[in-house]
Amino acid sequence: MNARRPLASVATFGILAAGGLMAATAPAHAAADSPKCKHPCSSKPGKGWHYLDYYFWKDDCAADGAKGVRHDIWKKYKCKGSLWTDYDLWVKY
Repeated sequence: MNARRPLASVATFGILAAGGLMAATAPAHAAADSPKCKHPCSSKPGKGWHYLDYYFWKDDCAADGAKGVRHDIWKKYKCKGSLWTDYDLWVKY
């Protein structure tokens, strides 16, 4: 019995499986780069709120919102969005 043949089969399967996983993740990455909506994606939180910008990460939105409050640029902020849309930064002056 030749011991090299089973090892070669396992190695080939591993390479094919890894290639299949990479191919399966490519469309998800491409979808993340495509625009999901016209900004702002979220509805206006209420009277007096102004749309400022959008962010991919909620933490980035919250950091910029808090920075504006800390520097007295605006009084309040809200980050509206979800995992499926970008986060819109709404501010109240």
